Amino acid sequence: MRVLQEIEPVSDVIEMCMEELVAARSFKDPQTHNAKDITGNQIFASLVTVLFELLTRFKNAVALYPRLVSLVRSVNKWVDVWAKGITSNPMTFLDAHETSSLATRQHITDHLRTRVEGLVSIVDREQDRLNRSTRKEKATPRKGNNTTGIMNALRSTYDPPGELREHGPRHDNDFLDIDSIRVAPTHEELVTDVQPFLPSTYFEAPHPFPADSMQRLLDIQFRLLREELTAPLRSSIRLVLDDLKSPTRKKNKLSGIIKQCGGKYRGDQALFNVYTNIAFGPLVPDRRGITVGIVFDAPPGRPRSKHVKDRVAFWESKNLVSGGLVALVWKSGDEYAVHLGITASSSRDLSDAATKMKDNRMLVRVAFFDPAVELRIMQRLKRPELDRHDTKILVEAPVLFEAIRPFLEALKVSPEAIPFDRYLVLRPPRYFESFVIRPPAYAQTPGFSLQLGSLFPPGSGVTNLRLSVDDPTSVANARAQLRLRSRLDPSQADAVVDTLTREISLIQGPPGTGKSYTGVELLRVLLANKVGPVLMIALTNHALDHMLCSVLDANITTRMVRLGSRSADERISAYSLEAMEKVAGQSRLDRAFGRNYRALKDVEEEVKKLLKDFLKISVHSTEILRYLEVEYPEHFEHAMEPPPWIPTIKRLMSADGEWIQAGKGEKKNKSDDSIYAFWREGLDLDFLEHKIQDSPAYPDTMEQLPSDNHFAVLEQDETEAEEGSDAGDSHEDPESDNQEPSLPVPVDFSDLHDPGAFFIGFGYDGIPSAPQTDRALTDLLEYGELWEMSRLERERLHGHWIEQVRLRSHHNQLKQFEKLRERHSDVLQRFNEGKDESIAPRIMLVEEAGQVLEAHVLGSLVQTIQHTILIGDPLQLRPTLNNYDNPREGQLYKFDMSLMERLAKSGFPMSCIDVQRRMRPQISSLIRNTLYPRLEDHELVKHYPSVRGIVKDVFFLSHNHRENGKDEESASKFNEYEVSMIKDLVLYLLRQGCYSQDGDIVVLCAYLGQLARVRDALAKEVVVVIDDVDQDALEAQEDEEQRFATTSGVEHVTVGKRVRLRTVDNYQGEEAKIVILSLVRNSGALEDDVAPFSTSSDGAVNIGFLKSKNRTNGKIVALSRAKEGLYILGNAQNLSAKSDMWHSIIEELRSSDSVGSALPIACCQHPDIIEYISKPGQLPRVAPDGWILSPLFFAI
Repeated sequence: MRVLQEIEPVSDVIEMCMEELVAARSFKDPQTHNAKDITGNQIFASLVTVLFELLTRFKNAVALYPRLVSLVRSVNKWVDVWAKGITSNPMTFLDAHETSSLATRQHITDHLRTRVEGLVSIVDREQDRLNRSTRKEKATPRKGNNTTGIMNALRSTYDPPGELREHGPRHDNDFLDIDSIRVAPTHEELVTDVQPFLPSTYFEAPHPFPADSMQRLLDIQFRLLREELTAPLRSSIRLVLDDLKSPTRKKNKLSGIIKQCGGKYRGDQALFNVYTNIAFGPLVPDRRGITVGIVFDAPPGRPRSKHVKDRVAFWESKNLVSGGLVALVWKSGDEYAVHLGITASSSRDLSDAATKMKDNRMLVRVAFFDPAVELRIMQRLKRPELDRHDTKILVEAPVLFEAIRPFLEALKVSPEAIPFDRYLVLRPPRYFESFVIRPPAYAQTPGFSLQLGSLFPPGSGVTNLRLSVDDPTSVANARAQLRLRSRLDPSQADAVVDTLTREISLIQGPPGTGKSYTGVELLRVLLANKVGPVLMIALTNHALDHMLCSVLDANITTRMVRLGSRSADERISAYSLEAMEKVAGQSRLDRAFGRNYRALKDVEEEVKKLLKDFLKISVHSTEILRYLEVEYPEHFEHAMEPPPWIPTIKRLMSADGEWIQAGKGEKKNKSDDSIYAFWREGLDLDFLEHKIQDSPAYPDTMEQLPSDNHFAVLEQDETEAEEGSDAGDSHEDPESDNQEPSLPVPVDFSDLHDPGAFFIGFGYDGIPSAPQTDRALTDLLEYGELWEMSRLERERLHGHWIEQVRLRSHHNQLKQFEKLRERHSDVLQRFNEGKDESIAPRIMLVEEAGQVLEAHVLGSLVQTIQHTILIGDPLQLRPTLNNYDNPREGQLYKFDMSLMERLAKSGFPMSCIDVQRRMRPQISSLIRNTLYPRLEDHELVKHYPSVRGIVKDVFFLSHNHRENGKDEESASKFNEYEVSMIKDLVLYLLRQGCYSQDGDIVVLCAYLGQLARVRDALAKEVVVVIDDVDQDALEAQEDEEQRFATTSGVEHVTVGKRVRLRTVDNYQGEEAKIVILSLVRNSGALEDDVAPFSTSSDGAVNIGFLKSKNRTNGKIVALSRAKEGLYILGNAQNLSAKSDMWHSIIEELRSSDSVGSALPIACCQHPDIIEYISKPGQLPRVAPDGWILSPLFFAI
């Protein structure tokens, strides 16, 4: 920031010096002879780096410091002169690179020019933004030539973002530039009825930014990914607010949840947790910021269990997870507010709270995004009576905020910081068909070559094979040698060579072709050539761990760090960042952490002290006197200089600094003995009204007093006090009682036995009367004689002053709190930034790239990456979306299209591996004839044994038993017939004795509701293995009571009988000997037009998402998970009628007599005996022990 503040003089010096150097065509210092010559590349690289950091870190740098623009343009001019000079022959610019080859000099200048072009692009874009803002341009969508219906629809409905919108921004978080958009939605954003701006990914769709710009791509991906986060929460909040605003007497879902003290809200398109009866706990600073304690009712079910273990288990099962997004919905009168925050409590914190829970009340800590809510909560903690009629509930967002936030923050990067923009920006179809893909930047260094000898087996005779990526002969030779003699099959060899010669590479691996193996071999080559570091990204933890295990098994390297959540594999856990931090020694970074940590703790202690002071209810007299000294100096002066007799009786009425009040005979609490407290309590009035407690009887006339009457000397005291200096000039501490006169002779309490004599001693004619006036507050504030006010007036004035002091103190404390909060945030940011020291990866490899959102890939592309490898299959399942309202089919947005698929559809070259080593030919044929015409079978799959106990290795059991379930596309759909048949078939296969190992049998379900019922049916018979993803989805769908009843579904089972259970969408990249696929959807017989469940409104058969092209691909690819046996349950007629792809598969199965209404089974010992199974319960009766009973048994 200091550089920016001094940018004018700094620029002057740089421009003056550089102009002279460039004019001289040399950077050599004529005054030095022995110093090493500096190159132009060193000078310009330093300048470019500093300027790039200034322009990208400070988003408004161009607007605030226009001198940067001229400096960047000057750098561009100087680099151009220098580059031409050192690449000419002979060189016309004296430089230390004179000994380098022309190719090397050209490589250096090309790289530098690319970086300078990025700087120029930044200043051009920022200047354009400033000009646009100055002109206040309206939306002018960029038009293309496409006039299709979709394009016309997009143009007619185009409503641009932020200030470009005709009617102004939609809400307080609607901006043209994504830099200005807060990641977490605001209250206005959540409650508005105006639809958000969602840009289309079509190349010619209307958009504020150019179609072929990185700015547009980042804008699209940011907004669509953010919609993934905000749409489910927006739906949830609207449901809650609608229920809250409905008439009190009207029953609705929220009122029912509030009545039962929390639970799951089930809307038509939303499912989320609601926590009720909210109360606030203390505010505490920690590593997430300022956190607020939220106390709430534990919802019904396990959270209220009498058993600690059950309560803890609930909070450990991803409820209110740390970093999750929550919304505090606060109804106060007719006002509604939504405050967003993230849960700061760890799983252990929640478990501890559940263990110590009392009265079914839980505590979670929340860090809110908006400081205003913290201030509001602080006020409520100070005045809880204001909360009496408020309604507050906590809504848990259905989407994990911390899983999306880092990518959204990363997408806000300057467009020039994203590499490969020439490929990644939006392009029209077939654009790349004649496009030259460059080699990786590191491979373009003159003289660089890759050693491929590590790809050959020991007996091949090949130990040395060099690949020069810019030499066609070298590339062709490497390709031929790898195809002929390496460990790779020909298609894998081609994919490896293609990848090493392209800076962006796509590798398509159909099922079973070994794409992960190919990726591991690529890592072997890259790391053997010391090209790294490599950043690996995978869709799931399982896929990442599998890849890392393969790297370890292949002895490629042990130098790796696993990031992300905890690994289930013990070997990989040893390479986690946490594990490596424990064994690492102290470093400079550790010491920096220590300094930042201590600074963080110091600020946290200051915040704690301030919060403690803020919550104090009482106001000390010292604070009031300080307030009076400034605001009411006349009142202050009278308070500090009362009539002389008052300090005297105040002193006499004190016993060890404590008041003694008449008639009580006991000491009052020692807290405040100031003169203001004396006035406030009216103790002077007590004396005037003869309420001071009498001592033993004394003579009751002045004449009977001794000649040395103590009161006589008080007149002298009074005179001396009047001659003293002005009190207003000496009150440094309003608490001090130094202004009380010193008595020349001792006076004790017993001397007050005669008030009349007491006052005569002070020059009064008798005892003054106590004031009884009742003036208005405005009059009292203008009248400074405090001691002449009645009790009522004193109470009135004191009440006003104490309220004013509280307000002023409150205001000052809030200002101090905001400063400390900002300071805490800055220190916290420094602390966290220190932990993110860049590893500067040069290569990024994405596994299962066809299922990874493009936004996730873009958000991971840091500027240092020179080579990106995408391995996957765009024909299989697309990325999974949380927001099901976000159009999946891609007619408008195509957000569920991966970067790999988008590039492939634009004609980007994609290597395809085409030899499969998993499926028997009868299975591979099904996907070869529908999706992968080039797929070949490896020799080993042609020799699999037949499935024991079943006549057919592949069979489609077609039936007309209707499905069960709720609405048309509900995930809760199930089919009871298929559940029963699957149970019988699984147990029958297990009894064959050769399919009882983990992973031998997998049951795949098209719907989550079916998975739950198959789980329940099998749970008491076998060990059912469900992975975390499906388990989390089940827990989200099921009621807490249902979940509680099925948490121990593996009890009383035979050890060793394990069956995996998955949804189809969650079984990618895995395999099993036997796959049983339950399609669920069934309308009954095709001619039955009155089927109540699977027909559309016009009575037509509906097979749900099984008819969707991409979802159909996923279901068909599910067939490819089977190695030896595949058994499908569904309605063949329905599928054939509604899906061309399913029609093709079913016809092929029919040709081999593999479709029928009964499954043919045969005894392995008597293959001639065949039974046809079509009903639940029939199979265990026919073959109770795994083999078919003889006809004689049935006769008996």
